[in-house]
Parts: sequence; structure tokens; C-alpha cells
Amino acid sequence: MIRASVREAKARFSYLLDMVEKGEEVLILRRGKPVAVIKPVGEGVPLSSMKALRESVSVEGEPVSQTVVGMRGEYRY
Repeated sequence: MIRASVREAKARFSYLLDMVEKGEEVLILRRGKPVAVIKPVGEGVPLSSMKALRESVSVEGEPVSQTVVGMRGEYRY
């Protein structure tokens, strides 16, 4: 893990991002105490997988929007 003060991180931000892209993590220190970690973003889920997930989910009952509209009618302002 790379350690950098706030001042150093400001001065070398592009370099630190290059290192993060290569898989390194950067620990940002303020007055010698850790305050943040910059690390690579995960791969995420491909959109095709999300589409398959949505298609596989089955919902029963009335839509939530109808439930909310019905609940609004129950309250008096």
C-alpha cells in the first residue's frame, strides 16, 4: 500500500491514480493519521447479467406504485 500525505497526494494525484489503475491502494494521511483509501474499482456486473437478473425475478401482488397511492388516501392532512 502506498502512503501519501494530503499535500503529497495533491501534488502527485495523477501518478497516484496511475498506480491505483495498476492495482495498488493509496492510503491518504492527514497529520500522520489515515483519513482515506483510494483503491481500484471492482469489475462490476455486466449489463447483460443485470437484464437476466431482472427477467428472472417474479413479483406477485399489486405494483408498489398502486400501494403508495392507496396509502396516501388513508392519511388526512
